[in-house]
Amino acid sequence: MLKTFRVGSLRWLSGSPPDETNQLKFGNLVVLFIQHLNIHAVPIRVVKVELGVHGHEEVAVAHLCEDDQGLAAGQFTAFYEGRTCLASGVILEAWDDQGFPVCQKAFELARLEDKS
Repeated sequence: MLKTFRVGSLRWLSGSPPDETNQLKFGNLVVLFIQHLNIHAVPIRVVKVELGVHGHEEVAVAHLCEDDQGLAAGQFTAFYEGRTCLASGVILEAWDDQGFPVCQKAFELARLEDKS
């Protein structure tokens, strides 16, 4: 069950994140759209978004209220409040509901071509 993921390459449409400290608690106000491969964007409710820095890059850690098995590194995502787009970014990695990261090796294997 994938309920948590980290987003990089953040682009805030207002130019900066909302006026909160390091944690945004949107409740049911923010809907996340994730572009799955060859599928229309899927709306998912976000419980909490934590803002931070990883290296020199601003990142967000999003916590979902429901499982999404389709989360994968490299997918684009956008955060909406109502009909207003707040930000967009690229999924860097995802965690399951017990806090275990999805193995980078699994992502690499998923990208391998069928050699048979």
